[in-house]
Amino acid sequence: MPDADYQPSKPFPLNTMKTSNRHFALCLMLLIALLPLGAQQTSPCAQWMAEIPDATPIRCLSIPGTHDSGAIAGNVFVKVQDAGIAEQLEMGIRVFDIRLKADSEPGVTADEETGDGATTLGVYHAMQYMNQTWEAEVLPTLQEFLRLHPQEFLIVLLKCEGGNRTAFERILRESLARAEAWAVDYDSELSLGQCRGRMLFLLRDEVEGCPHAARLHGWKDNATCRISIQGSNGRSGTASVEDEYAFETLTAAHYKTLTALRHTAAAALHASNAGGEPCWFFTFASAHAIPNNSAEQFADCVNPALLQGLADIEGPIGILLIDFAHRHHDLVKLTIERCKNTCR
Repeated sequence: MPDADYQPSKPFPLNTMKTSNRHFALCLMLLIALLPLGAQQTSPCAQWMAEIPDATPIRCLSIPGTHDSGAIAGNVFVKVQDAGIAEQLEMGIRVFDIRLKADSEPGVTADEETGDGATTLGVYHAMQYMNQTWEAEVLPTLQEFLRLHPQEFLIVLLKCEGGNRTAFERILRESLARAEAWAVDYDSELSLGQCRGRMLFLLRDEVEGCPHAARLHGWKDNATCRISIQGSNGRSGTASVEDEYAFETLTAAHYKTLTALRHTAAAALHASNAGGEPCWFFTFASAHAIPNNSAEQFADCVNPALLQGLADIEGPIGILLIDFAHRHHDLVKLTIERCKNTCR
């Protein structure tokens, strides 16, 4: 029998429960919104390098990258990416190919004869401005990502895309001097542990006096070639580049796929030769057949074929740069998983 003084409690009003639940949900949403971006990030691709041992040499990694990384606007013959730099970082891209031109203001190319009035470096593909600049958008985005993900490492290829070369050199030199704290000096045997939270700047053009930036010599156009890397610290090394990109029709997609696979296989074979000379491998999966076929059409043929073909290659494949990385994220993820599996 219940106690005589026992009084059953009144049921909690349903409308009060609903109000309480709504308040809880709103508070939770507000708390999530106030968290730093890094705390909200759940994608494993945003911090995949954290799983790689510090002692692993950079030359023994498999690293996904993008060709003409900032080319996100324009017609079908200049647009080669379907995700911005920030999204590419979150997707796991760690190598960026940035093409720049000296502008007097964003999107306005400085006088090509003298470069007078050039104050900024616009991101371009050919003549198309990509609605972003190196100083205001690209470099700060890379820096902020590394601040939030200090276990990651980025390689940044920089190239003059026309315009006044003297102005390009001047502005880039000043920019890289300000970014010195984010830079790592080149060495052919750099390990991931030495590079975490930093960037390796590789210059495809002669730029005198750039601190902590390495110069690439001997990069032939539309070819597979061996190049030399000369660090500003005096250290040098070699790299193999596959960058065959200009064809007459889409029928060359099969040839391009085989060329890229052969080069990644060479990277894997070289990495297995412990006594060989250190060599870095850059494989570009990108191609076009202007005016007949676009880079997008080539990507839709080459990237899926690479996804299948790489399954037959054992070992690290070096740096693989692709077009339309968002659409072909499976190839990005495969490269990341290859890196994790070969570095365990």
